[in-house]
Parts: sequence; C-alpha cells; structure tokens
Amino acid sequence: MRRRDLPSAAPISPFSLRVHFARAKEGFTLLEILIALGILAVLSGLSVPFLRQLLIRGDVQRSAEQVVQALARAQTLSQNGEGAAPWGFHVPSGTLFQGSTYETRDPQYDESYPMPPTITASGSLTELTYSQLEGKPSATGSILLLGLENERESILITISTEGIPIMFPDRLTVCHCQGHAQHTLHIPDNAWPAHQKHGDVLGPCESFPVNPCP
Repeated sequence: MRRRDLPSAAPISPFSLRVHFARAKEGFTLLEILIALGILAVLSGLSVPFLRQLLIRGDVQRSAEQVVQALARAQTLSQNGEGAAPWGFHVPSGTLFQGSTYETRDPQYDESYPMPPTITASGSLTELTYSQLEGKPSATGSILLLGLENERESILITISTEGIPIMFPDRLTVCHCQGHAQHTLHIPDNAWPAHQKHGDVLGPCESFPVNPCP
C-alpha cells in the first residue's frame, strides 16, 4: 500500500508571532482593574465591622479573666495576712490595692489590671475588699463588663457571700420598662427578643438622658 503523505504544518510567519507576543504582553484593562477594586472595597466594608466585633468580644473576655484573677489574688493576700492589712480591687481603674478602701490605700502596693478602652465597667460593685484571715468580701453584688460600641458583648461577674467571683457570659444589660416605670436588668442573650417585644431597650436606664420607656 502506498503510504499517505501527512499534511505539513503551515509555516508561522514573523507577523503572526509578533501579534501573539503583543497580545500576551497586554495587561488588565481599566474596567477589569476598577471591578477588582470594587470587589475589594465591598469585602473590606463587610469584614471590618466583623473583625471589630471579634476584637471587642476578645477584650471583654480578657477583661473578665483579669477581674476574676485580681479578685482571687486580693482574697488570697488577705487570707495570708500579707502586710497585716486587707486587700481589695477597684474595678473602674483595674487596681488591686492594700487597705480598707481604694481612697485610703497605700499606692506603693498597687498592682495594675488595666482594661482596654473598648470596655466599660458598671454594676452594683465598683470595689470590694476582703477581710484578713477569713477572706470574706466587704460586699456582694455584680460587676458588668460591657463593650462600649456593642451592648451585646458583655460578661456579668457576681460575687458570692464566700467572695468567689462567678462569670456569666452573654448577658445583656437592658432598661426594663413596666408602664412608664423603668429599671435596669441583666438578662441572658436568648431572652432579649421577648424583652424587645414589650418595649425594653438595650443599655442601662441610667445611661439615657430621658426616660426611654414608651
């Protein structure tokens, strides 16, 4: 049988090579660049609030751990009779101190447990001290650590009669409305929808310049 000749490849002209390389060298068009920048801007706008919320949540958690640590240390120092004086903790300044009160303390023994600027402290307790040897707290009540820009990021710390701090994460501070009366409550996060339905508002009642209740 006669072998069929295979078709030869068409010769590539120098002109077609120049066109091919010229196209390969072409970059992004202005429209493509603008679209890419627009997508980046949208993604940044969505991610920044989310990242800030994560940072505030982390700040609240770390602050709560510091408060608990400082209270436990104050109780231990008091029980051990360190310095022959009671020890306590001042929440707003984040200061562990030696003395009966923060105002009358000896500043040279201060230990600092500072809170980030994104966190504020409220509640019935601003400071407490522990008695010597027994380690009993001067008061019981609650400390609320709250994200300044996000009322939903909070941790409630209650002090028992034994002086043990107990953390309750995911607690909300709300101004509870009953008719035209109002008072501040600390409720679980999942209870907020029911409170919102009958007119409660986020935040302590004392923070509103006028009565927020309808």
